[in-house]
Amino acid sequence: MLTYKEVVGGVKALEAARERWLESGVDYLSAEMEESLDRLFALCDSEEIEREAWPVVRELDRFEDLYDAWRDEARRIGNRADPSGSAAMWRRFGYVQQAVDRPRVFTRPEPIQQLVRANVSPKQIAKIYQWWNEFNLPDEERVQREIDTPGSEYDPKQWKDKREVKYWGELEAWYTARSESLRSGTKSTPKRREPAREPLDDLIRQKVNVAQIVKMKGGEVTEEDVRHRAAELGIALDAGTVYLSQYEAQRELARDREKSLQAELDRVREGDEPLSSKLSSIETYAELGDDMEARMVRMAEDGHRPAGIARALTGQSAHPVTAGQVGKVLKAYRKKQEGEATVGVS
Repeated sequence: MLTYKEVVGGVKALEAARERWLESGVDYLSAEMEESLDRLFALCDSEEIEREAWPVVRELDRFEDLYDAWRDEARRIGNRADPSGSAAMWRRFGYVQQAVDRPRVFTRPEPIQQLVRANVSPKQIAKIYQWWNEFNLPDEERVQREIDTPGSEYDPKQWKDKREVKYWGELEAWYTARSESLRSGTKSTPKRREPAREPLDDLIRQKVNVAQIVKMKGGEVTEEDVRHRAAELGIALDAGTVYLSQYEAQRELARDREKSLQAELDRVREGDEPLSSKLSSIETYAELGDDMEARMVRMAEDGHRPAGIARALTGQSAHPVTAGQVGKVLKAYRKKQEGEATVGVS
């Protein structure tokens, strides 16, 4: 059985990965983020889930649907899709976090005698206890009977908050249907793992290379099949590994950068040379003085990542420099550059 503790642990791990991604300053999802998402979704594909975890897993299912929809859109329209994920997807992740950090709590009302002493009116007490008469109005007579004879109308062991009954009733129905779909195999697999739906001829006409077509079609065709069909259509395809969209290219570049950074950190840890000496060799453009933003941009153009830039500038600014701050500066600079480029084209 999947426990509440395991689900919350998975969400917290994703939150940590997301924080690192945001601090990196890159616009597209990092490889670490995608792996964290896949692990969390796979974790929740369980037929048996602890009752306490139901609200969180339900929100995670909705989040996964929006994530899959965004991935499908990115595949369909390429670099016109937001490389960082859709706004709807991240709004839903906010609901996931809320389900973890602020779970729905239902409390019993204060004792009627205590409410009477606080001068709460019978009408308001009836609303608090959810007592309604045949005309769907607050049942003040029932309140009065309970005041006159305590225990005649209210039994704390039997009383249930109707909102709580409805809330858990909906969750029970969702959980039953979800478990059944998992057992029967009718629960759809994530779209990101499905072969591309585009016809082979369309991919060839888009000049997607042979290796990429085979990868996108999930092994449904071989390289020989692709080359043969391309020859029939009179289209020459590159055999190497090129990506269908800017989004896919960015993802591959992110993976390479992360591997390179990790390798560098490993060399620093294993070697005798302290990290400070590594950082001292980084050009920080001190001649630009207090214009820290300009220095950050120049260092980024040299190929340094936000975290490395922040470490190198530590001690050279009147205020602490963080990777998140560097990322924001670089993002704003890129947007400004894109805007100027657009104006120039028009």
